[in-house]
Amino acid sequence: MEGTPCRHTCRHIGRKLGIRHRSTIQAVWVTEAKKRRDEIRDGSVQPIPGDEALAQVRRLLEP
Repeated sequence: MEGTPCRHTCRHIGRKLGIRHRSTIQAVWVTEAKKRRDEIRDGSVQPIPGDEALAQVRRLLEP
């Protein structure tokens, strides 16, 4: 997976944010995942099914 577009994009974003080490990137993702989990648990956000989320993203990306 070294040369995948997703990995390239993640590295690019990490560099833009000043994050250079994999352990730091992982720590940032874990923090974000826990925050999102807590938001779902406390009811401040409502989750939507993954296929619905992807459909919304596809619609936003259409020309």
